[in-house]
Amino acid sequence: MNVTLLGFTCPPADMDVILKTDPNMPIQTHAFAWALVGALLSAEVSVTLLSSAPASNYPRNPEVCFRGGPFNSDGVDGEMLGFANILILKHLSRFAACLVRGTRALRRWQPDVLMIHGVHSPFLWYGVLSRRLLGTTSVVIVSDPPGVVLHSTRIIFRNLQRIDVLPFKRPPRSVDCVVVLHGPPARHFAP
Repeated sequence: MNVTLLGFTCPPADMDVILKTDPNMPIQTHAFAWALVGALLSAEVSVTLLSSAPASNYPRNPEVCFRGGPFNSDGVDGEMLGFANILILKHLSRFAACLVRGTRALRRWQPDVLMIHGVHSPFLWYGVLSRRLLGTTSVVIVSDPPGVVLHSTRIIFRNLQRIDVLPFKRPPRSVDCVVVLHGPPARHFAP
């Protein structure tokens, strides 16, 4: 079986760079993603990665433009998805990177399953689209509740985050499978 994991599974060296400048890093998300890769590999599943840097919005993270490109980490091939790290543009540019780089990579890798880690709207919409256009089975793994809003976030950003997750507050019907790892999100995603 061939699986492509779409999410924030970036190489550890890239993560170290981000950790030096970004105060709000989702360390457990990064650790879970690599544990999932390890579990799939140990079950003799072929794994490739479509990944985006898990960076806070500018100016919290000083980097404005994250570049994309191929990578290999611990024997796992992947494609970093570049994006503009500015609110609203971030989502649009991540979705565009999925459409261009992601589609090219999926055609090259020909996965049986596109596994989407997390409730990030550009990735979810791409999962729906790739299912329809490429016939790829789409599986969403929900490890955290969607739209976690930090108290330090400005009110306009908080409201945009709440709007962003609205389409995903009900069970996704356009994917093949939803795996929810704990109780509260299960009420919304896998009743």
